[in-house]
Amino acid sequence: HVGVAALTWSLIPCLESSAGGGRVVTVASRLEKRGTVAGLVMEGSQESGANGGSSDGSESRFGAYATSKQANILFAKELAERHSTIISVAVTPGMVNTALGRWHSLFTLSAPLRWILLPTPDQGAKVVVEAATTDAGALQNGGYYGLTKIKPGKLERLTPSPSAEDASLAKKLWAWTRETTRGSGPPESY
Repeated sequence: HVGVAALTWSLIPCLESSAGGGRVVTVASRLEKRGTVAGLVMEGSQESGANGGSSDGSESRFGAYATSKQANILFAKELAERHSTIISVAVTPGMVNTALGRWHSLFTLSAPLRWILLPTPDQGAKVVVEAATTDAGALQNGGYYGLTKIKPGKLERLTPSPSAEDASLAKKLWAWTRETTRGSGPPESY
């Protein structure tokens, strides 16, 4: 999440000066429902929550992934709130056949099923392309989207977890991220 935020913050002047405003599409995941951003920002520590809500590393990489994806949704929401001339949405590609789970003991054994059942990375990227190219009027700024199964290739608005819809938590995450980036964050006006 912190890298996404730092890159986005560095691009805000260009995005705001572009004709018609800019657009930011942040990749998230439905797994965000298992995230613990509240634990991350409430502790006020960079290390707290880095492993999915535990500073001692006892939580899984899966938990850290879920927390980062929840943070991405909150970031997209807060960016939309603070910069209304920039269209900011979060998207989920769904489960895609990538090497993301390569650390899992069943990764190699699951390869044949993944090849048959899951979309390729190219197919998974379609939601990002669709969100980047859809008419801005069809998107809710700060919204969370995925591809509909009824009309393949079309976006549908998704409902994230209650935590990922918490405006107060989004503001706390913004402040926590600013502090964590120590100088790489946005100017105070952001």
